[in-house]
Amino acid sequence: MVATDAAGLSPVARPEGDDLPLFLFGTLRDPALFQVVFGRPQHALGCRPALLPGHAAVRVEGADFPVLVVSPACRQPGLLVEGLAADEVARAVFYESTGYRLAPVRLAVAGRRVPARAFLPTGRLPVSGERWRLAAWRRRHGARVVIAAGVAFEHYGRIDAGGFDALWPQIEQETAARLAASARPRSRRGSLHPSP
Repeated sequence: MVATDAAGLSPVARPEGDDLPLFLFGTLRDPALFQVVFGRPQHALGCRPALLPGHAAVRVEGADFPVLVVSPACRQPGLLVEGLAADEVARAVFYESTGYRLAPVRLAVAGRRVPARAFLPTGRLPVSGERWRLAAWRRRHGARVVIAAGVAFEHYGRIDAGGFDALWPQIEQETAARLAASARPRSRRGSLHPSP
């Protein structure tokens, strides 16, 4: 008999799986955020739709980003990303910070079972139980989070994931300042609005 996880899936043969593709189920499916985090667009990599049987993305309590929870009746949609370099995976680990860990999973892709890795919760993040939806997140937070990720990656290589968590309030302040600056009208020479 083969041991299975809580969702009844067989474990992946290589637990380390450093060469396994990534399964993205949350905010990193957003093309603009993907570009910031991985340093290249989705179309430049082998990206394709995938499902994670027995799991669902739910909102973290008091926030609007997801964690995966075991939910036997669900199949969480996501994006299977193949062809990532080690540094690109390291960038994703940095971005996901200490609330997640990379762990092996088995996906359903075009009728086949495919081994991959996904960011599973470490247990540090309280779960709301409310389903999380990418489209709603994009409308409410997408543009701001893409800017915040850009600010965060200005520190990449100088701090680790724990430092990232500690730096988050400063990143939010810098993001707010950049958004405010981009919203201010600019005086242009020759415009219809005279400068003082």
